[in-house]
Amino acid sequence: MKLKALNTISNGIKTYVKGDVFETDKDFTEALVESKSAEYLEPQDSKEVEIPEDLDALTVAELKEICKNADLEGYSNKNKAELIELIESSLDEE
Repeated sequence: MKLKALNTISNGIKTYVKGDVFETDKDFTEALVESKSAEYLEPQDSKEVEIPEDLDALTVAELKEICKNADLEGYSNKNKAELIELIESSLDEE
């Protein structure tokens, strides 16, 4: 997770000044954000996309909306069967 320093921060090994972009471990990241010493440059949580069990019951538009919300790529020109395959394959990767 990339962070941007909002003031001077030191982790004991390296010092970051206001405006520096850096990455660190989860615990230190959370502490820095909570103390307002840094802010996230990326969304802090991956999107939680609810995917129904019966994808066949959905329309192409609904399937494309799921793809969009799940940040999947290459879905815009796919038909219903291809969209379902793309969504299901993304679930297998998690």
